[in-house]
Amino acid sequence: MIIHAGESVIFVDHMTRESFVRWWGARNLPAQLQVIPYHGNGLGDAGEAIRLWNATATEPMVSN
Repeated sequence: MIIHAGESVIFVDHMTRESFVRWWGARNLPAQLQVIPYHGNGLGDAGEAIRLWNATATEPMVSN
């Protein structure tokens, strides 16, 4: 998944994009919104990860 400048992302469990928009209200959501289904117990140290980086960065990515 790629998030471009000005976009927002929401991870949802047991919902589709359409059901989330109906529930939250389309007028309350930003125009550039990605709704991503995620079925898990959360983001943990056992394999799930979100990596954020700047496409113009010159330093190598460091893993913890």
